Amino acid sequence: MARATTDLILDWSDERARGIAAENLFLDESLEERKASITRLRAGLGTCKLGQLDAENALRGKFRVDCDKGWLNVTLTLAPLQPPRVQFLEVNAGRPPSEALKQSAEAVAKAIATGARDLRLAPRLNRRDLSATLESTRLVYGSCKLSDAIEGDGVAKARFMLECDRGPLELDLSLEEGRIASATFTQSMDATCIP
Repeated sequence: MARATTDLILDWSDERARGIAAENLFLDESLEERKASITRLRAGLGTCKLGQLDAENALRGKFRVDCDKGWLNVTLTLAPLQPPRVQFLEVNAGRPPSEALKQSAEAVAKAIATGARDLRLAPRLNRRDLSATLESTRLVYGSCKLSDAIEGDGVAKARFMLECDRGPLELDLSLEEGRIASATFTQSMDATCIP
């Protein structure tokens, strides 16, 4: 089903969408809304191909569609029918982060251990609040280092994986005029338990 879903994402056809969808797929987001959303995410990524499938079980999994200028992360759940049908579909796009985004993400990862004093912050981001967030993150996860970009526009915002002493963590980062405007942490969906 990953191949059929990728084919749909890369070359949308309403008929193809109806052919792989379970009855409930278009209840929370209509076929037209999904088509528009996926078309928007797909724009400018160039030629794409199916990457590796990470199956959680026989009916649920994630896969990446690698493109010339970025990628698409796809999560799907199949309805237990014969043949299986897609009952949940989530697509997120990512583009390689700019050097400024990458350097800022590395600085935030380092600041988990050292504090926020050396970070270049946008005026609206409160250094004291960020320091408290960094400290609580350090207490739970230990020190962290930057890993892969998961999604983002490549210029002003991105979500990164952090590899930490006590498990993976995700960093959502946004920049304004080259300064950190927001930095939030969430437990990685790939984490097996909270440390």
